[in-house]
Amino acid sequence: YAAFKDYDTYLLLIYLINQVWKNYNDRLICFSLNDFYSAKEVVVEKISLVEISKKLSIPKESVRRKINELENKNILYRKGWKIYLNIDRCGVQKPVNSIKSISVLLSKSADILEKEEWFGKKPEIEYIEKFIIKYFTKCWKDFLDLQIPYLVRHRRMFGDIETWNIWGSIAASQFTDYHKDIQKSVISKPNDYPNMLDDLYKYKPNHGINASSISDISGIPRATVIRKMKNLTKFKYIKKNTQNEYSLRSEKNIIRLIKKNYMITQKEISIFVTSIFNLIKNSNLKL
Repeated sequence: YAAFKDYDTYLLLIYLINQVWKNYNDRLICFSLNDFYSAKEVVVEKISLVEISKKLSIPKESVRRKINELENKNILYRKGWKIYLNIDRCGVQKPVNSIKSISVLLSKSADILEKEEWFGKKPEIEYIEKFIIKYFTKCWKDFLDLQIPYLVRHRRMFGDIETWNIWGSIAASQFTDYHKDIQKSVISKPNDYPNMLDDLYKYKPNHGINASSISDISGIPRATVIRKMKNLTKFKYIKKNTQNEYSLRSEKNIIRLIKKNYMITQKEISIFVTSIFNLIKNSNLKL
């Protein structure tokens, strides 16, 4: 968002880049992080605006407009049915910080999986990060295969990704309070754990979060945050207290929709985690 002031433009760009990586993967080609971003340009073969529109759930005219904007910024150019990406201008998308974050996720997953005999010894977080950097286009294709549908699902549900991000900031604030409380609980068996999402909705936070804080966290202008929170309140996704702080609203239909997306996400995260650890543990790819 900081780079484009628009999530759909970012979504469009990573979709195009992922098409390049899928092509590499089909041809058993893999580049490291630095090797890929040191290239001058790459080509996206035979892709149509209609196809992009359907895959990303963005209107065709919006796709056309955003491609024109990226072309004006010299991030890409078109030649017939092909789109060429100027990689030196795509550096805003270079996921250096995201690789560190995903390495943490994978490391924490390995903490759990290591308890299973079939998993074996967990790889250290430094090894995971270096592995992703070395086999970047393969690993990050797998990550974008998780991230792109994840963003599209929430775009469809909330109408736009900015609104979903604002809702997510409110949910994260509520989870922070919830997490502090459950840390005091001792649970003996994994199957004793309550459903986290249900508990999160039942939980009454000590404080909500206000529009200024959400704007600071997300980078979305405060006026936009306020406007979109009014819509979220209107459609019963959130509620406001007397201090103008917002928290989640326990509306059954909303919870059902959120839970559906939540369960899909858990499955797709499992697929991603499996794919990376299969590469690390069971493939010929080594550091």
